[in-house]
Amino acid sequence: MPPKARKAQKKKKGYGKTGGKVGPPTQAQAQRKRGRKSGGKRNAMGALDGPALQYAKLLLDPCHTALTHPVYSGSDAGYLVKIVSYNQFPNPVGAGGTASAGVVQWVPGAISTTGAGWIYGEAVGGTSVSLAPAVANTSTGWTSVSNDPGNVFLKANASAYRTVAACMEIEYLGTEQNRGGLFHFGTVDGSYIDLTDTGATVAGIIAGVSRTMRMPDSKKLQINWLPTVADQQMRDPNGALDTTGIQKDPRGAVLIAWQGMTSTTPFMVKSTAVFEWQPKKAQGLVQSQTEANPSTNTLDDVLRYVGRAAAGAALLYGQNRLMGQMARLQM
Repeated sequence: MPPKARKAQKKKKGYGKTGGKVGPPTQAQAQRKRGRKSGGKRNAMGALDGPALQYAKLLLDPCHTALTHPVYSGSDAGYLVKIVSYNQFPNPVGAGGTASAGVVQWVPGAISTTGAGWIYGEAVGGTSVSLAPAVANTSTGWTSVSNDPGNVFLKANASAYRTVAACMEIEYLGTEQNRGGLFHFGTVDGSYIDLTDTGATVAGIIAGVSRTMRMPDSKKLQINWLPTVADQQMRDPNGALDTTGIQKDPRGAVLIAWQGMTSTTPFMVKSTAVFEWQPKKAQGLVQSQTEANPSTNTLDDVLRYVGRAAAGAALLYGQNRLMGQMARLQM
């Protein structure tokens, strides 16, 4: 038999280059083969399929990423909408125009008849701060619920809604000469600030958040919201909260606090929220549940991936800043 024919016969019978028979595929090879057949891509950082990876990207940058449905449990689904609002601080109306410290807690999923998602208060230094839902606290300059992203739209059009993603961007509006003060920020849940705590102070509140930085200069400071188990549930925006008031809400929240500010160091807070909502029957829109995210991953999978990705980005940012400082020292 010619050499070429013998080689072809060995391949046909399943023999390798050395003439030994090829054994069964390893577990890793089998998993890769199943992944190719299903058409789903797996990410090495967190084993996320395509739809889950898209949602993770949205959580990592809700202010700028394309919309996608959340990886939540159950068959609930709806239409997607992104809503933005702007608020300027420190507010010269609050605290008689002398406020140098303040706090905002935002629970995007707390829109209801008992309040909006914003809790706001100002104080002089770290002394006692008067906390109140922003829509009810006229002394802070809010005149309508439009400052709470989604409040007006969802109450008018939605029979149910839930938060998909959200973020706050802080931008300094003053001059470089007057730039000063510190920001404290982090993600909490709606129960972190208790409106019944009349002795609350900004200094006490900031003890529970994880990050601090100086007033940002040319770049915006962005804080991304993260969902909790409670955020997976659809809620009627025109119904009462299922707990005792906004301050006891278990849904995810973003918190910012500031110290050392004056009327000459104004900053703008841009709040962006992505909601999944179901229309009222009078809207003439189909209530379809076929738009749910098809991912086989869970919300826990996505949050673990987001945590690792955010930590890696923070490490890279720190390394880049250190290298830049070293380069300037060597010049």
